[in-house]
Amino acid sequence: MAASKKEIKLVTSEVVFLEDTHQYFLGEKELQGVTSTLIPKAYPGTYMGIDQETLENAAARGTFMHKVVEGYLNDGTYYEGLPELDNFIKVIEDNKLSCLATEYIVSDNENFASAIDLVMQNKKKEICLVDLKRTSELHFEEVALQLSIYKRWFERMNAGVKVGHIYVLRLRDNECDFVELHPVSDDFLDALISAYLNALPFVPSAYYGDLPSELVKAEKQISLMVEQQKDIETRMSKLKEGLYSLMEQYNVKSWKGNNVTITRVLPSASVSLDSKAVKEKHPEVYRECVKEAKRKGSLKITVKEDE
Repeated sequence: MAASKKEIKLVTSEVVFLEDTHQYFLGEKELQGVTSTLIPKAYPGTYMGIDQETLENAAARGTFMHKVVEGYLNDGTYYEGLPELDNFIKVIEDNKLSCLATEYIVSDNENFASAIDLVMQNKKKEICLVDLKRTSELHFEEVALQLSIYKRWFERMNAGVKVGHIYVLRLRDNECDFVELHPVSDDFLDALISAYLNALPFVPSAYYGDLPSELVKAEKQISLMVEQQKDIETRMSKLKEGLYSLMEQYNVKSWKGNNVTITRVLPSASVSLDSKAVKEKHPEVYRECVKEAKRKGSLKITVKEDE
């Protein structure tokens, strides 16, 4: 069953999009798309070195994926055996997202216009903008910039309606990544737009304040990897519990496959030394037996848990 749409009235842009030629028009004036202007202005080297045929093939596959998702949301069309769609459905159900609009056009009504892939609402009734990707790699800075521009224009078009979250959803074959991004600052957006319109150079790192762009990118990657690690650990734990029960039931102590050897470790008692108690009760023995070792410097990372 397709995701239901919540009753909320969004303002419809006067910009007209011609799909065949991928052009935006406000009256007779042609406006420029964001992904072909502002994004490469800020990050010009993202797709450098990739031949045109590869880019065109990737774009065609991405367009098909967008159409599949849009068809499912708008009229319930379901494609059997398409992992991208199955993963999409799982994401919106797990996160309790409902769709308000697909391909929602936003614009500054002067120079630029683009379509937001998905405007959604979560269980807290917060507006969520979602950009769909089918790339082999997620370019977090570029997508965060893209969605930040959309967020600005969306809020200007819909007075009093605030965007609570921006997400990128990567659907590629069996791979699925759903990542929340942090909007870039208004200063960044203003400077980028001005630099583009006036053909001036633009240096993104100048607008990150005390946090280098490398750490901004790393933050998104760490969050993604931590979530993936948690999921893997949970699945591995359940798998091991099930296999242990089976091996115990059939009294199998070890099994060797082509790539994996599984050994059932029998219950046993363990003995450990309470170093704190030894230090308190026998400090002279503790001093004689203690060994000092130098540890390499390391990085401690704490990931904020969802509320």
